[in-house]
Amino acid sequence: MEILYTSGDVHKAIKKIFSSPCKRRVAVVAYLGVNAENYLPNPKNLEIVCCPEPGATSPRAVRALIDRGAIIQFSEGLHSKVYWSNKGCVITSANISHRALGNAPQKEAGIFLDSSALDIDRLISESKPFKITQALMDKLEILDRKIKRVNELKTQNSTKTQFDDWYNSPYREPWKINWYDSEIALAKNAKNKSIEEYNVKEPSFVISVSQKQASSHEWFLCFQTTASGIKNLEWMYVDFVVPVNVDDKKAYQKEYPFQAIQVHKLSQYPPPPFFLSKEFKAAFKNAVKEYGIEKIENASTLKVSRRLLELTNKYFANT
Repeated sequence: MEILYTSGDVHKAIKKIFSSPCKRRVAVVAYLGVNAENYLPNPKNLEIVCCPEPGATSPRAVRALIDRGAIIQFSEGLHSKVYWSNKGCVITSANISHRALGNAPQKEAGIFLDSSALDIDRLISESKPFKITQALMDKLEILDRKIKRVNELKTQNSTKTQFDDWYNSPYREPWKINWYDSEIALAKNAKNKSIEEYNVKEPSFVISVSQKQASSHEWFLCFQTTASGIKNLEWMYVDFVVPVNVDDKKAYQKEYPFQAIQVHKLSQYPPPPFFLSKEFKAAFKNAVKEYGIEKIENASTLKVSRRLLELTNKYFANT
């Protein structure tokens, strides 16, 4: 047995036992922090069991590791930090995160053991892992956004994800679309809630929706429709949704009697699913033109259709 006294010692030991060649590599670890893949050598075929704790396990890190070939399962309540291969075993306090293994002030320790000292299959079994689904990832994403929003940990400009990276990622981060053809008046209910709960008189963004079309902590790609196509593509983050009173004549719309509100500027929110580059904007505009704006306007749901995504990807690949 070897004592690992520092975070650096722990990280070196993990890289040592996970470096090629290895017959099998396993991490039974509580949390995957942002950019967790940066701290694991060659994640292909690496078995990971982690806890889907919002604010602790990053959904983006989960997708990135799966995209690079890792085999990941979730385990509720998991808090162990064990790294195992046929080259050895590290039992430590360190999660797979920048704070634990990177150049950060957090101090970790652990022990290095021979792989035969631990029954890894028993440990996995005791963790009661289960498969990841799109529904579980959606739930983790929404709750993770909520926590980041409260703590203001991220900014709009921090995302470097391009549309094709999002499109090809496993368990894609969800988003919806919303269109408008004229300026939308802010409802009295929305303004009151914004003042009472956020101390903001004029929210940054408002869209009209029907019941259940929008929920808090969702991302919307919004755009204006015109006779010649669409324009003004921009992301919107939903802080809350309120009903619009019928007597609020400037704001009330019979078909869309609710308003979804973004209170602050985008710089105060978690990063959106991907960056709205000029290439994406051109591709999406062409895709909408081929798909048909009337299909979007007449759709009962604001979820992005598979066909529209396919067309956008086709045009994006040709930019």
